[in-house]
Amino acid sequence: MFTTYKRSLAYFLHDWPRIAALVSLIFLLVVLGTLLAWPMAILIDVVLSAKPKSGFIYNLFNQFVPQGAGARIVVLGVMFVVLKFALDLLSCFRSMISNSIKYRGTFRVRRDLFEHFHHLGVPYHNSKPMGDSLFRLSNDTFGPFGIFDTIFTTGQQTATLLTITAVMLTRSIPLTLFALALAPLMLVGNWYFGRNIKKRAEESREIDAGLLTVIQRALSSMNLIHAYDRRAHEELQFQSKMNQSVRAAMSLHWQENLYPLFIQCIYGIGQASVLCYGGYLVYQNQILNGPTEGFSYGDLLLFMGYFSQLLNPLSEVIGFSARVKTSITASERVFTVLDEVPAVSDAPDAIELKVKPRPLVLKNVSFGYEPGSVIVKGISARIEPGEMVAFIGASGSGKSTLLNLLPRFFDPTSGEITLGRRDLRRISLSSLRRHIVIVSQENALVAGTIGENIGYGNKFAGLDKIKHAAELAGAASFIDVLSDGYETKVTEGGKNFSGGQRQRIAIARALVTDAPILIFDEPTSALDAESEALVMDTINSLKGKRTVILVTHRLDTATECDSVYHLEKGRITRLNSEHVMMAHQAERFSRHNSSLTANMSSMSSTMIKPSDPFSVLSVDGT
Repeated sequence: MFTTYKRSLAYFLHDWPRIAALVSLIFLLVVLGTLLAWPMAILIDVVLSAKPKSGFIYNLFNQFVPQGAGARIVVLGVMFVVLKFALDLLSCFRSMISNSIKYRGTFRVRRDLFEHFHHLGVPYHNSKPMGDSLFRLSNDTFGPFGIFDTIFTTGQQTATLLTITAVMLTRSIPLTLFALALAPLMLVGNWYFGRNIKKRAEESREIDAGLLTVIQRALSSMNLIHAYDRRAHEELQFQSKMNQSVRAAMSLHWQENLYPLFIQCIYGIGQASVLCYGGYLVYQNQILNGPTEGFSYGDLLLFMGYFSQLLNPLSEVIGFSARVKTSITASERVFTVLDEVPAVSDAPDAIELKVKPRPLVLKNVSFGYEPGSVIVKGISARIEPGEMVAFIGASGSGKSTLLNLLPRFFDPTSGEITLGRRDLRRISLSSLRRHIVIVSQENALVAGTIGENIGYGNKFAGLDKIKHAAELAGAASFIDVLSDGYETKVTEGGKNFSGGQRQRIAIARALVTDAPILIFDEPTSALDAESEALVMDTINSLKGKRTVILVTHRLDTATECDSVYHLEKGRITRLNSEHVMMAHQAERFSRHNSSLTANMSSMSSTMIKPSDPFSVLSVDGT
């Protein structure tokens, strides 16, 4: 737990001038808060008393304030107003400085967490719900400030407690000890409620993170939900998670509200005890034995005022552990992520490579996502600069897994991949990913304009280069007819464009980069015949200019490739040109036969009526 405190406070040390100002304000607030009760005590014991009381503060008042009850009452009223106004003004300044420290420190926490999310890369985010990451970034990042603020508030209240206690001891030692006798009861309450609050805070945050995940998944899958009419199911899931969240929050709030109620009950008992005992001391010193220099009416008012001020500092100091639990829970959730070691990162001796064409070689590469599970097995291949290579295979054959290894989204479990004779693990990630660009099947678009999406991979690309890439990718044909052209806004996920349009924008985004190696994952999967031909012409035109890797299940997109590798059950076989042509012809024949069968089936269903006695015959006439 000490480490959590240390790491949390480290985020605020950059604001030490503001912290110094905050400490100064806290000192002034303690002094003014202590003085606030004195005008009333002076009024009772000096101005309204038949026998004015003596003492340092009383004598000071008598020396500098003119005689006359009316003038003295006015002076005391002004003193009270000035003290109260100064106290409120300094409290306002304290709040503003505290908020400034809060937002600046929380910014640093969020920056570190956001950057680390990126460093953790694809493996981490594939294994974690997005809603959990969003909750940690948006809510849990306030935890470190909660610890900072609780420590500073407790420090202020400790100073107030010590100051008030010192003043009370000067008025009556027995009554002061009597008032502080309530502390053990508060300690018991703090131990009990602190334990319960931490437990319920952890449960509540986990459930709220799960609720955010349900919301995020539902909103991102709206088309799927409506397509399969799963609205009722999703609403029930949301309601169930929401009910859990409400129950967990109410359970936490009960503990958070019962604790101050417990403290208020102790305060009520203590106030009544101090009133009774203090009243007895006044009766004994001022009435039973006549007016004396002992415990006076003013002292009783002073004590009652200080006791009301004593409650909050005492409960804050004793309740420190209970109040800081929620912030510790949030901070630990943040630091748990920050302590995650990225599955893929730069090696200490990783180097930067100048971007230029280089051979890409796979040497006996194997990989599995889980221990004991192997997806690709002993794959070897060599891709020379300017070559066009295809990896083909059915779904589940390991194509996508192999694709993820090339830009180091994952590292091989055995074997190695080299770029220009250097193991990818000895090349910096930023340098490697300037060499290799992937056009994935998801065709992810970012919020912004079409031009910004195409230029996303090359921040130095001008409009002319963006337009040229769009023309090469076949995207210019639909962009040019839009009223805003390249300034057309892209909605969340690019939902205002068709799948084919999104794919062509994604291809243009890859083409606008200077990467010598381009990987196309099923580049024609969402295109019509005309757009498919245009895109394949574009990809084929890159042969000899850039290294092109096609990942596809269709042989007809690989006929222009220099090499074709067939993947099946994680193993690889290189096909020669004759194999490719034979397989391509077989694939075309299979498609033609499937189309012919479908057409004949359609014709038979049209020509043969249900009442026809020959309707029992099959299409081939048997």
